[in-house]
Amino acid sequence: MVGARIRVRLLILAAFVLSGGAPFLRAHLLNMTYATVEVDQTGAVSLELRVDLLQEFGSADAYFAFAQQGGADALTAQAHRWNRLADSIDLRADAARVELQVVAIEPPGDATLADFESPFKWPRTTVRFRGQVDPDSQELHLTFRPGFTFEEPIAVTLASAVTGKNRSRWIVTHQPSPRLVWRAESSPMAPATTRASAAESIAWYESVPHYIGLGFRHLLPGGVDHLLFVAGLFLAARSWMALAGQISIFTLAHTLTLGLASLRIIEPPDRAVEVLIAASIAYIGFENLRSNEPGKTRYALIAGFGLLHGMGFARALVATDHAAGGFWGALVGFNVGVELGQLAFVALLVAVLGPWRSRSWYQKWIAVPASIGIAFIALFWVVQRLLA
Repeated sequence: MVGARIRVRLLILAAFVLSGGAPFLRAHLLNMTYATVEVDQTGAVSLELRVDLLQEFGSADAYFAFAQQGGADALTAQAHRWNRLADSIDLRADAARVELQVVAIEPPGDATLADFESPFKWPRTTVRFRGQVDPDSQELHLTFRPGFTFEEPIAVTLASAVTGKNRSRWIVTHQPSPRLVWRAESSPMAPATTRASAAESIAWYESVPHYIGLGFRHLLPGGVDHLLFVAGLFLAARSWMALAGQISIFTLAHTLTLGLASLRIIEPPDRAVEVLIAASIAYIGFENLRSNEPGKTRYALIAGFGLLHGMGFARALVATDHAAGGFWGALVGFNVGVELGQLAFVALLVAVLGPWRSRSWYQKWIAVPASIGIAFIALFWVVQRLLA
């Protein structure tokens, strides 16, 4: 009976650690899509999309074969694919959809087949679009819809040559980008109601709900590395009090650097932060293999690791438009969303593993194998991020 229960637990644990396969190995942010929209004073729009097409083509061989074609050949031979891509990009000027036409394709022709097969590299294809918005329109926003395989998150930037302003945010499929007022707000052609609504839309208290959702999604399901760190804390805690203490220290630490990095008081190099975050997860996984109760040193390490993770969280905010108090709504809402996501994940761990923590076989058959799995996944990320 006990053996059967253990097998069930291990299956649940394996599903928890390994579900999603590739996403766990890739973590987040490393294979994202980049989209840049620019509009000039005449309403002419250009959109540059940099996207990894491996999933779209289905195999490394097929993507590599495509990349060997010249840009003109790729544009002609894959016209059906680019039409489907254009249909999946919903760019709107006010409420009117902007018709986009693919004008150029730049495959990653310098990449080798080994680059396409490597889990450490993501050759991206650049796709350029042109369109025209109504010169009397006021706002632009962008949404990606199903129908094409986009690696997520999608880093979107909308820029206006008229005002010199831009708005940037990471989004996912179905999620609208921020709205860019692309014409001068003081323009006599701009209706007063539009100018007022543009100013009011960035009131900090109105932006909080959006950023709560963004922060929650950043952690669940996007922040696999942060989730594995929290799982490592859960597996090592021998009591609920110890777990609460470790989670609280981690939360306070990452909240501190989330604010400092978002305010640009500290500006650590992105790659170094991502590598160190992965290393912190590996350390926690291996330290969990010790048979004795983690000591006070562990709390200091968790605080230090929390500072690193906060810098990672801040990367989702630093490119956002913070004008007119919008930053504070972003900071407060995003942090609340992250904490809600973290609490939801801890609650899931408690529901799945909590009833068995007092069993004699828990450490041997659940905590140790799971910690080893966490450590080796994190070591993979260290190598991956060093080579990215």
